[in-house]
Amino acid sequence: MMTGVVLILFCIVYLHLRIVDNNIPLPLQSPSSRSYLLSSILQSPPSPRDQILSSLHSTQPDTVVASKWWKKFLCKSLPDNTTNSQFTLPLLFRDTQPTRTDYNVFLLDTACNTHPKYRAWCSVESWARQNPNLDVWYLLTSPTADNTDHLLTHLLHHYPNLNLATLDLDKIFHDLPVNKLFNSRRWTRVDTWPVEVLSNMLRASVLWHWGGVYSDTDVISIKPFTIPVNAVGLENKGVVASAFLSFTKNNPVLWALMKDMNTHFEPNKWGCIGPQAVTRVIRSVCKNDTTKLDIPKDGKPQTCNNITIYPSQFFSPIYYKNFKAYISGGGGKNFEKDFSNTFLMHFWNKITKNVVVKAGSGSIYDVAAKKSCPVTYQMATLRANHF
Repeated sequence: MMTGVVLILFCIVYLHLRIVDNNIPLPLQSPSSRSYLLSSILQSPPSPRDQILSSLHSTQPDTVVASKWWKKFLCKSLPDNTTNSQFTLPLLFRDTQPTRTDYNVFLLDTACNTHPKYRAWCSVESWARQNPNLDVWYLLTSPTADNTDHLLTHLLHHYPNLNLATLDLDKIFHDLPVNKLFNSRRWTRVDTWPVEVLSNMLRASVLWHWGGVYSDTDVISIKPFTIPVNAVGLENKGVVASAFLSFTKNNPVLWALMKDMNTHFEPNKWGCIGPQAVTRVIRSVCKNDTTKLDIPKDGKPQTCNNITIYPSQFFSPIYYKNFKAYISGGGGKNFEKDFSNTFLMHFWNKITKNVVVKAGSGSIYDVAAKKSCPVTYQMATLRANHF
């Protein structure tokens, strides 16, 4: 009897996910069967994505990285042993890395989460869905990713441009200006917001290595990203956002940003190497012409030395003080019209992470998620009426 009930529930879940997109099936396969299929059809050297997929059957995280001081600091709550639902991720640089320059989107989880929240996966999926021409990389400090609900399996099969990897921080910071700050361990103090500080250091570093776009995981891509590289967006008048950055590989602005982080890091000071650092560097690029950081009356971007500065409506249309507008029922009824000039939506996770978004409410967030991350949306709302 119990077996029959389980089978029925399994079928319901499967059919529910299949309706996300009738044109692309979402196969439910075990890690071992997926790896077997991949190994049997691959006749050429594995691509980064093939390495990611084929590694998901592994049960032993990298022991060298696991023994490093920063891994022990960040990943205190990791389980001692992986389970069948815990997939070991390939190690960036050693096992996989971007193969294209400047055609990448990077998102980070620096809290060593084995099971990132659905809203983070929504951000990742939105970039992969809206931008099939870009390689989307979700980089985690956790050596494993939980696949109990099969969301990871579905997303990897659904989006060929989606890649996951775990980070070796020693490797990625080597010979970069932020390496001194990283190894000083000052950022690990409880009162310094270590997860956020590490994320700030990493976003500049990954863009330096490979170029492309960096996005926070509380940002949803709502339309194809056609903005040229070497661009930033205003958060508010006089403040440049750090939730979105776009730069070419080895861009000198990134080097200046990393030097600024190393110089201006102050424990207890929120944002000192986040928006404040980006703003300082862009002001320097603009030779302290503060008018370049004003909200333009015509709504058009401004340029400083080949860096384009976009008004807030392009990437952050609703300021954090007005965050309730994102979750107000029916607020998204004129979504396409209201956000016709918007590419990204920043949902300010620091203040909204505990705010419930009701599924089907027609709020701005509800409409954006249903449109841009349908697989994650279906999974998140399968057993609950909120997201």
